[in-house]
Amino acid sequence: MVSNNKNDQLNIRDLVFSFLPVIIAICLQYLVIIGDIIILFFYNLLSDEKTIVTRSPGTILTQQYNQPMNLAYITLAQYVLFILVFGIWYYKVFGKFKNSKEPLTIRKSLSNSFKNMFNSYTPLFMIVAGVAAQFMVDGILNLIRPLLSDFFVNYDKMVSNVTGAGSSWVMLLAVMFAAPIGEEFLFRGLIFRYSKRCLPPWIAIVFQALLFGVYHGNLIQGVYAFLLGIVLGLLAYKFKSVLPGIILHMVINISLLFVPGFLFETTTRCILTAGIAGIIFAVSIFLSFKVAGKKE
Repeated sequence: MVSNNKNDQLNIRDLVFSFLPVIIAICLQYLVIIGDIIILFFYNLLSDEKTIVTRSPGTILTQQYNQPMNLAYITLAQYVLFILVFGIWYYKVFGKFKNSKEPLTIRKSLSNSFKNMFNSYTPLFMIVAGVAAQFMVDGILNLIRPLLSDFFVNYDKMVSNVTGAGSSWVMLLAVMFAAPIGEEFLFRGLIFRYSKRCLPPWIAIVFQALLFGVYHGNLIQGVYAFLLGIVLGLLAYKFKSVLPGIILHMVINISLLFVPGFLFETTTRCILTAGIAGIIFAVSIFLSFKVAGKKE
C-alpha cells in the first residue's frame, strides 16, 4: 500500500510537471514584454525631443512596441531565456547518463550527446529531412491556400515578419537558431520527458505535440506544428536526446529562406514538390530510426 501511494504521488507530480514548463514559458514571455515596455517608457521619458503625449504608455504600445526591430529583440530575448531556463532544467533532471558512476556536468553531458550522435549519419538525415519537410509543407500550404484563405492572414503575417522587408538579422537569429533550441528543450526535453513518466509513450508524444501546436497561436501553423511535433517526439523517444530534434527543427526554420517560389506556381508543381519532398522526408526519418535502433 505504501508503494502504491508513492507511485501515485510520483504520477501526480510528473503530471503537474508536464504542464508546468509551458506555464513558465508563458510567464517568461510576459516578463520579456513587460521589461521591454518599461525600457521603452523610460527611454521615451528621458528623451528631450518627445512631447508629453508621445511619452504615454498607450503611444509606446501602439507605435514603438510594434516596430519590427523591437519585436525582433523581444523574440530573441524570449528564446535566449528559454534556452537558459529550460536547457539547464533539462540537463539537471534528465541529462545524466544512467551508467555514469558520478553525476555529469552539463558540459560533459552535452559533449557525450554530441559524440554519440555525430559518430553516425543522423545529422545528415536530419538536414535532408528538414529541407524536405519545408518543401513538403510549402507545397501543401499552397494547395490548400485558396480553400482556407481567411486562415492564412495571421500565418502570412508571421512569415513576413521573419522573411519580409521588415525582418532583421536579430529576428533571423531568433527564429532560425534560438527558437529551435529553446522549443526543443521546452517541449521534447521537459514536457515529453515528464509526461512519459506518467503516461504511455505514444500518449506522451501526442500530448507534447498538441501543446506544441497550440503554442504557435494560429491554425495553419498550429496544425503542421502538431504533426511536426509528433515526428520530433518520436526522435526524442528513439534517440533519448533532444539533439536530433534540434537539428531537424533548425534546418526546417532556416529552409524557409531558401524555398524557390517557381516550384509552387501551378497546382501540378505543388503536388509534385510536396509528394517528392514527402517521400524524401519519410525515408530520411526512417533511416535515422534504423541508425538509432542499431545503437540500442
